Amino acid sequence: MSRQDLIRFDKELDKAFKKNDGFSLYSSLSYARLLTARSYRQNLVEELENSEFLGEKIDIIEERSSSVEVSESILNLINREARKLLEDFSYISERTEEGLTSASFFVSYGESIFGYELEKKSQRWALTFDDGPRSHSTVELLRFLSEENIKATFFLVADKVIKYPEVVQKEALEGHLIANHSYSHPLLTKLSQKDLEFQLNESTKIIREYVPSQEVSFFRTPFGAGFRTQRIKKLMKDNKMAHVFWTVDTLDWKDKDPRSIVERTKKQMQLQGDRGIILFHDVHWQTIDAVKILVREKRDVDWLRLDDFYKVY
Repeated sequence: MSRQDLIRFDKELDKAFKKNDGFSLYSSLSYARLLTARSYRQNLVEELENSEFLGEKIDIIEERSSSVEVSESILNLINREARKLLEDFSYISERTEEGLTSASFFVSYGESIFGYELEKKSQRWALTFDDGPRSHSTVELLRFLSEENIKATFFLVADKVIKYPEVVQKEALEGHLIANHSYSHPLLTKLSQKDLEFQLNESTKIIREYVPSQEVSFFRTPFGAGFRTQRIKKLMKDNKMAHVFWTVDTLDWKDKDPRSIVERTKKQMQLQGDRGIILFHDVHWQTIDAVKILVREKRDVDWLRLDDFYKVY
């Protein structure tokens, strides 16, 4: 959970780039371990937040959590969970790299999309933002997207929807696509059936209540974990949603440097065939700055909502 994780990922990215192998990047144990460590880190952040800080001081909290020593037992737990996560991620490498012959791709409820289904070299990208909304950073992002006439997709956490309903409604009114990212962002694979049902069913209900103008047809599991698990797939199907993975992981939650985030993103965009789905998190200020730089430097890109090329049935 240190900067060494970023350095390790960027080295893996350089290797994948030299081999022109985008799939290997996300099917590595080091990447799965990075995301699993984040799930542990989130729990630590919440403990610090509840005991010492207010929610708006999340950046201070995250800095605190990054410096906490991790015990050997926690590291062993992270390694075990990472290997489970890797089973899901390895599935991505089995997906075809062939592009589409039609303008959109049809996906069944409960199934997953990855971005590789899109036509290579088309420069068609979906900007997706997880973990929001947050009052100030999300509002600034919306201001910039409106200025650039760009539509994006927001994967919302329901307990934050309740906290910032005006921001969610602004997202919808300005033409962005609203999607589901669970009720409170736990690691779904560790939950009881009752808690899992609450995370999917209640979040879907709340988001649809606050945004009645949209169907809310897309879901992303926290940390990308468990999208092939049968009980999660069934709940997605019951709620008439398809799962969305990503083609590019910016690691913006880990990296505080906007320029570093942009360079990592651009390299992956090229590696993944100049089309797909980009993962950002609109709760971090470095993300907002990075998005501004990326959009201004990638004027050849057609930025689209997910439903511009994916249809769920």
